[in-house]
Amino acid sequence: KASVSVSPRRSEMKGRIEFDKVSFSYNGEDKVLRGVSFSAREGEIVAIVGPNGAGKSTLAKAILGLVPISQGEIYLLHQPLSQIPSHRIVSLGVGYVPQIHNVFPSLTVAENLEMGAFATTMSGESLTGASLRSRLQELYEQFPALTPKQHQRAGSLSGGERQLLAMAKALVLKPPLLVLDEPSAALAPRLVQTIFQQIQA
Repeated sequence: KASVSVSPRRSEMKGRIEFDKVSFSYNGEDKVLRGVSFSAREGEIVAIVGPNGAGKSTLAKAILGLVPISQGEIYLLHQPLSQIPSHRIVSLGVGYVPQIHNVFPSLTVAENLEMGAFATTMSGESLTGASLRSRLQELYEQFPALTPKQHQRAGSLSGGERQLLAMAKALVLKPPLLVLDEPSAALAPRLVQTIFQQIQA
């Protein structure tokens, strides 16, 4: 069975997100994640590469507390995450874009972005009123392809547009960490380039 197994030098284990010998199995026997250790520092892009079934999505879900790890620990800004519920992890500063079902198709683009402000910020504040409108304007400037689509339902967008919307929604609260699960899956090469330009930005 394929599994993710990454182990850098201990001196590299200082970052915004840190995996320290993390393991996970669905049935208590076959490990999907096996002793995973890595970190992502400020301004750094870390890619986990592997075939289908290797555990990449499981690793992303583990950060959000969506799957319980069996060994090791995950740290966000040096704070252990294993005992923190998922909604609190988001408010601590994790933006997450799952591979599928990453937008609300029946809501408009603008409504999807507003949903991204539903959680509180790291300081415990909520984005509302003028502060929310200002933040959404910043995101429309960062993702100009979404600007003319503001009142369009997300379900009618192209695959690339939905991915841009999902990224923008995850960035509403300016999280220090953005987790993307297969951001270029099933997209045309031109759109893949656009997605990765946004990731780099």
